[in-house]
Amino acid sequence: MGESVVIALHGSWASTLCSDLVHELDLGVGFVPPRESSHASMVGRVGSFAGRGRFVDFQWHRDAAFEPDWIQETYGARSALRSSTAHRSMFFRRVATDFPDGPVVAVSGNVNDGRRSREYARELVQIRDAEFSGRPVMASFVLDRQGLTDHSILADLNPLPRGVDGVALSIQDAAIYPSIWTYDDWYGWLRLIRGFVEAGYDVILPYSDVRGLVGVGVGAREFGTGPQQDLRQLRPAQQRQETTGAQPSVSYVSIPLLSIVHGSRAGLEAEWHRIESHAQSSVAFGRMGGLHSLGSSFDDDWTSSGRPRGELTNNRISQHIRALAAAEEAILANSTADAVEAQLEEAVALGTTISQDVFKNPGSRAELDSRLQAFRSVRRDLAF
Repeated sequence: MGESVVIALHGSWASTLCSDLVHELDLGVGFVPPRESSHASMVGRVGSFAGRGRFVDFQWHRDAAFEPDWIQETYGARSALRSSTAHRSMFFRRVATDFPDGPVVAVSGNVNDGRRSREYARELVQIRDAEFSGRPVMASFVLDRQGLTDHSILADLNPLPRGVDGVALSIQDAAIYPSIWTYDDWYGWLRLIRGFVEAGYDVILPYSDVRGLVGVGVGAREFGTGPQQDLRQLRPAQQRQETTGAQPSVSYVSIPLLSIVHGSRAGLEAEWHRIESHAQSSVAFGRMGGLHSLGSSFDDDWTSSGRPRGELTNNRISQHIRALAAAEEAILANSTADAVEAQLEEAVALGTTISQDVFKNPGSRAELDSRLQAFRSVRRDLAF
């Protein structure tokens, strides 16, 4: 797969599946230290993926009360890090040492606080130039959906400090995954990505899933995903609650729709092969490996009875990541906005022929057209 997709790791995902997929598909890796149980556990995980690190997120925008004690014991208290340049300098050096490969990713300010994020990036550039020559620096911004359309918030993202090589863009969304985005949301997201690309910056989209695929279509370098729902889109921190014991509704990526759909309902849909087969994607994308075919890729439980075992099975995680990796590879191989627009047009056409119930959330089908229209508008306004 050409070292394309970032997999943002969840600390509780301790199976060998991640390692197997990373090496089998030649994927990159993202690290989220606050989700690891200890510093030793984190360092061990980093070492097991040597040379594949793409992104490090300490999630400074979240409340420190939601993270394990070892984070502050190892890297310093949040209050001290925010108030002291000297403490931040020590923090940056420790992170660059603990994560020795890939870019040095600056921590973000609070949600919609681009000015603070830029200041952190400026400090990191100085340390990089003095002590870690040759490693790229990525500025990190976290916005919410309102920030995508608020001109005062967007204005604080620029100008980037001299010496920054790229940006990591994350959207925190409190809605149930996958949330439904409006035309304005999509337009703000795609225009923001394309604006940084045209300014000469590498762009990564760590928590973006299907929206990351469209982001790659406007020039982002790579995007992130993960098996857990809170890693497919960035969500506010919250205390863990007791589970009801109910199995989560199975969802997965439909490549022709570039959307999230119900596994069981799509499996029983009369036009199931059109909804699921990579071969039904845009001709401009090619066959994309033909990953989704009855009896080979999908759980038998899905296709025979419509009664899935639950979302977080190893087979399900593997299918999700393989589908995204194949789609991203196809987009990068074509490297034309025309091909992406053709895919979005065909997704709208396909979406009109299938039941609303197939989509994961109400409103997802209408979003197909909003996404297409926003993509066209950004192409027109930025002339690419």
